[in-house]
Amino acid sequence: MDLVSLSTEEVRNLFKHQRVILIGDSIVRGIYKDLCCVLTGNNRLLYSNELQFNRHQIKKETLFGEAIEKFYAKRRNSTFNVEQRSLKSKSFGYDVTYIFTSRIWNQKMVQLLSSLDKYDIIIVNSQIWDLSRYEDNDGQSYLKNLDIFFSKVKLVKKNNYMVDECTNK
Repeated sequence: MDLVSLSTEEVRNLFKHQRVILIGDSIVRGIYKDLCCVLTGNNRLLYSNELQFNRHQIKKETLFGEAIEKFYAKRRNSTFNVEQRSLKSKSFGYDVTYIFTSRIWNQKMVQLLSSLDKYDIIIVNSQIWDLSRYEDNDGQSYLKNLDIFFSKVKLVKKNNYMVDECTNK
C-alpha cells in the first residue's frame, strides 16, 4: 500500500462542509487530535505532550479551540469514562466530533445510533479496548458486536456514507 501525503490545505478541502464523527478509544482520540491539529493550520502531527494534554482532567484551555462538551474520568483507562469533544469551523464548514467508547457495541453506541444520520463520515475503532478490557481473547465477541454495529448503522444511514473501522486485519 502506497502512502499518500496531503497538505493542510488538501485536508481542509477534503473535510470542507463535512460532518465527521470519530468514535472510539484512546487511539481514536489521538487521531481526532491529529486531525484537529491539521485542520487548524498546523502542517504536522502532534507531539507526545500534546497527545496527553488535558487527557485526564477537564480544563478550560484546549489545544486547538475545540469544545469539551462532556468529560468524566473516574480513573485512568476506565471503560466507564465519558468524553466528548468537537471542533467546528464556520469558514471551512467542518464539524468534527470525538466520542470515547471502549466497546464497538454497548449501551452508549445504542444511544449514539440515532444521531449518526447527521454525519457524513463515521470513523470508529475500539478493537484494542474491546479485546483487552473485556477478556475477549479469541475476538469472537468483538466480531459479533462489529457485525451488529454495522447492521444497525446501515438501517440508520440509508443514503451514501463512509464508515471506517480501523482494525489490524
